[in-house]
Amino acid sequence: MEPLKIDEILLSTGGELLQGDKDKWICGISTDSRQPIIQGQMFIALKGDKFDGHDFIEEVIKKGVSALIISSNFQFPISNFQSPISIIKVKNTLIALGKIAADYRQKFQIPIVAITGSNGKTTTKEMAAILLAKKFNTLKSRSSFNNAIGLPLTLLELNNTTQAAVVEIGMNQVGEIKYLAQIAKPTIGLITNIGESHLGYLHSRANIAQEKAQLLEAMDGIAILNRDDYYSNRIKFKGQKITFGIRHRADITAEDVTQNANGINFKIYRTYRTYRSYKSYKSYKSYSVTVPILGLHNVYNVLGATAIACAAGIEWELIKDAYQELKTPYGRMGLHFYGDVRVINDAYNANPTSMKAALETLSQIQTRGRKIFVMGDMLELGDFSKSFHRTVVKKAIETGVNILFTIGKEAARAAKDAGKQGVTVYQCETNEEIITRLKKILAAQDIILIKGSRKMKLEEVVEGLKPVIGHQ
Repeated sequence: MEPLKIDEILLSTGGELLQGDKDKWICGISTDSRQPIIQGQMFIALKGDKFDGHDFIEEVIKKGVSALIISSNFQFPISNFQSPISIIKVKNTLIALGKIAADYRQKFQIPIVAITGSNGKTTTKEMAAILLAKKFNTLKSRSSFNNAIGLPLTLLELNNTTQAAVVEIGMNQVGEIKYLAQIAKPTIGLITNIGESHLGYLHSRANIAQEKAQLLEAMDGIAILNRDDYYSNRIKFKGQKITFGIRHRADITAEDVTQNANGINFKIYRTYRTYRSYKSYKSYKSYSVTVPILGLHNVYNVLGATAIACAAGIEWELIKDAYQELKTPYGRMGLHFYGDVRVINDAYNANPTSMKAALETLSQIQTRGRKIFVMGDMLELGDFSKSFHRTVVKKAIETGVNILFTIGKEAARAAKDAGKQGVTVYQCETNEEIITRLKKILAAQDIILIKGSRKMKLEEVVEGLKPVIGHQ
């Protein structure tokens, strides 16, 4: 972060300076009292469901914080406090954080990429950052930094050496994407797809699409959209647009896609439209590429990242040469070799679309052993939960799963009759029970797919298997 004056922060937040010098410089912002405080740093006291930063004010003062932003509802004993620190009072500290970040972001005239969508946000972000780094000093958001706290903190990491930034925008409530996009003001915005995530409170994919489209409404730049996704393809954008796809010819297109245990192979075409409709394309460049990742659905993430790089002005030669460096984040279709057993770690999160995609990947990997699926509950599906869990179990049966482990009430209920289809079913109550049962049945050449919603913490199974069967 480049230094900011207290006076600038007052202008951004509309806050009241309770004490201190408005000409004082701030060189960083913290919202976590557990982290070290550096000299010249400001602490913003945020209130959450499980914590209140105001409870840790004395602690951060002792650590040497230079300034505080506190809520107007908090009674701070100014008269009894002798310290040179500056103290600003605002109505809402979370909104203040966003306002500071929004104004700070405007200091940088660089490519700012924002990615949202139902699936593939983080993977696409990681891939895009690798491609952008071939030409630019690139800042990327850290894992889970995609909300009203994480996004502003990411933008506040911009400095005079940053040449590009790529951030992820998530959604836990209506209006959140619009709010975050207005803070980030991206120059490039990508919507990966419109899936079933958040149906529990948005009720339809059309409503989800409307929320995701808020990203584009907040920006003046280049929109990147999935040509194969029904709802994404219908999002209107008045500015420049780049599309990507597999089933339909797009600006960035993959064809002849195949997969083996070493990765994904395909031909990638960079095209241009001869006029504004999608009816006529002419090939510009084509290459045969191999990307060392699993999951045919990850081709879309590669295409999205490629479109971002093109939009940012990265030369095509640099892009294609970087494909071998692409990888998925931990917990997203990572392939682990544990002795002579393979584990596909897709435990980070799950929804019906990503579940079925992961099972399709499992079905396409050849093995002399058995195919084992550890299925955790998918959350936030509301009234659709029962039918979606049944659909996933049906997909597991169709794609040749031999053994099915379940954890969670919905997964267990959906798998109730899977045994009648020749699948061996183990309904488990804890992740430890899954590890114990797996230990007893695993054999050479078995391959295990592990996937469930974030709260199921199925990475515990991935890690728990290491001492059980050895690992490389």
